[in-house]
Amino acid sequence: MRRGLWDSYLGSRQSGAEVRAACKVRQDCHRAKRKEIIKCREGLHGLEEKVDKKIILVSHGKLAEGMLHSVRMIVGENPDISCMGMLPGEHYQPMVEAVEQQVKENPDTQYLVVADLLGGSVCNGMSVLTHYPNLKLIAGMNMGLVIGLLLTPGVLTDEEIEEKIREAKDMNRRVVLEKAAEENEDFFGGGRQG
Repeated sequence: MRRGLWDSYLGSRQSGAEVRAACKVRQDCHRAKRKEIIKCREGLHGLEEKVDKKIILVSHGKLAEGMLHSVRMIVGENPDISCMGMLPGEHYQPMVEAVEQQVKENPDTQYLVVADLLGGSVCNGMSVLTHYPNLKLIAGMNMGLVIGLLLTPGVLTDEEIEEKIREAKDMNRRVVLEKAAEENEDFFGGGRQG
């Protein structure tokens, strides 16, 4: 860069080393502010330094696999979301053990485990993991909820998770089309072609 650009940025003539030092101080300041913001977030229960988030979809059968496929159609590939399903004749315990292993190996990552059904065996099995401070269990999987959780950056507070649940519930509606004012009108409001 030309020296004149740095002059206007820093307000005085400084050497290249001084400019680099000033930039490093600024970067360190931004990092410190980010850590302070994260520490101030409520409901993290010891996740002050965590900025990574993983979502694991769990279900009976292949519902979680189908949900993952559908979510990827909308938001694209994302390494932060995965799925597990309990097929007929299987037990949920291997899924619980696999999730627990990830949670233990990555204590600086928040895990949002989204189960298909509150009170179902998969959700009940996963509930034994809720004592881990970096795991949150959410029941009632639907696409709006999963996309909302995935697209919210960083670690989510309990309040943010509750808000995503409310938003997903608000998307559940019965869809009713209004009948056309005249019988000869089609759905789009124009007259029938006869």
